[in-house]
Amino acid sequence: MKRFSLHRIALLITASVALLGGSVEAFGAARHVGASRAARVGREFKIKAGRTATLDGEDLRLKFMRVAADSRCPKGVECVWAGNAEVLIEVGAKSGRRKSVLRLNTNASPERPAESKYGRYTVKLVELSPYPREGRKIAASAYTVTLLVVKD
Repeated sequence: MKRFSLHRIALLITASVALLGGSVEAFGAARHVGASRAARVGREFKIKAGRTATLDGEDLRLKFMRVAADSRCPKGVECVWAGNAEVLIEVGAKSGRRKSVLRLNTNASPERPAESKYGRYTVKLVELSPYPREGRKIAASAYTVTLLVVKD
């Protein structure tokens, strides 16, 4: 049997992760999509801040622009209100002709919806991560949204 050095094992692991799309989350319920990767209608998927996802078989592209506000109560702190985070999602046709910006919220209410319509599609914010922790600032680029798109 051939012996492998730690260096070779590390290279094999790195290559395997790269072949899998660079994300261990690909095995989870929500697929992680980056620029130019496809997502599917009716299935949860994740997008990192600043990245774009296109929907398989649909003329739809979504870009997670940024977190506009994050007042969620941090872990380890007692708050009177749970707080809310608002994310901006640019939605449009793959051709780029018609675009719209959706404002989706983690603590939904009639004034702050968690889902919004774009043409025949409903885009829903399922989760925003990471969740705030006491004394830690979240970098804008560290955010990831989990979205669900359904077609009417």
